[in-house]
Parts: sequence; structure tokens; C-alpha cells
Amino acid sequence: MAKTNPAQMFDHLLEPIKGWFHMGALDKDVTPLSLTDARLVSGRVGYLNAAGLLVPGLAAGAMGLFMFPSATDYDVYRDSGGVGGGKLMVLVASGSYELQSTEFIAGVYVPNQLLTARNVDDTNMGKLVGGVAYTNTICGVVSDGQLTNENGTSVLQFWSYFLPETP
Repeated sequence: MAKTNPAQMFDHLLEPIKGWFHMGALDKDVTPLSLTDARLVSGRVGYLNAAGLLVPGLAAGAMGLFMFPSATDYDVYRDSGGVGGGKLMVLVASGSYELQSTEFIAGVYVPNQLLTARNVDDTNMGKLVGGVAYTNTICGVVSDGQLTNENGTSVLQFWSYFLPETP
């Protein structure tokens, strides 16, 4: 029988390098639109829709929210007979953080490059990708770029930042 590699807790990851957690940390508990949306994973970006529910991606002018746990984690999602909160904690893009995320579109990332999040309804929705000031809503700025972390996982290291697009 072929050996399979089970999912690891670091497959989908948002790792604060600096700026979290302290008294002034800017985070928020939000209710996901769908707890079963496979795109609501740690490290991706979402935003609040008009009903105040978290959806993946980054709409024009919306504040970027970095998902910290995944919607399917047991402290968020209630399994049969379990006790989950039904809320997802996010780090707000206007907070002062340096972060590492596993959730980005493959490419070349250089220091000071602006980042947005994919907002096309597909499996990559919410992943970080290069952005253009005033054309895209910006949620980050590359600091050290693409690295391999201590788990051997490829991550993108960046500072959180909020710059809405200009209509």
C-alpha cells in the first residue's frame, strides 16, 4: 500500500513574526459566511460582507482580514457533540504586524512589493498576490519575501498594511 502524507497543522499557516500579541494588538472575532468553505484557512485574506460575515478574498476598498485559525479548526467549527465557538479570529490589515503566510500565489516577491489578495471565485480566492497601489486594495508589503520556515514549508513574509484602491 502506498504511504500517504496526512495533513499537517503547518500546511495552512499564518505566523506572526512581530507585533502580536500585546495589549494593543488589533484582532477581531468574526463569523464566517460558511464554516465549510475550504478557502477559509489560516494565512488567507478575507473581508466582511455587507451582513458582517467573513468571506474569502479582498473586495474593492474592504479592510483585509488575515485568518489566524482555519474555519474547520475544532476551536471554530463544531463537530458532532463538540464545543466550538463558531467564530474565527482574524488579524486586521491596518494592525502593525510582520507575518508569514503559506497562502500566496507562486511568483517572485521582492522587498517593498505591495500585496493584495485574489478576489476571483476559485480555489485560490484569498491567497496573497502582488498588487498595484490605487488600482488594487493593498493588504501588505513584502518584507523578506518567500522563505522556507522551520517546518520546511514555503512562506511569504510581509508587513500588514491597508491602502484602499481609488475608484
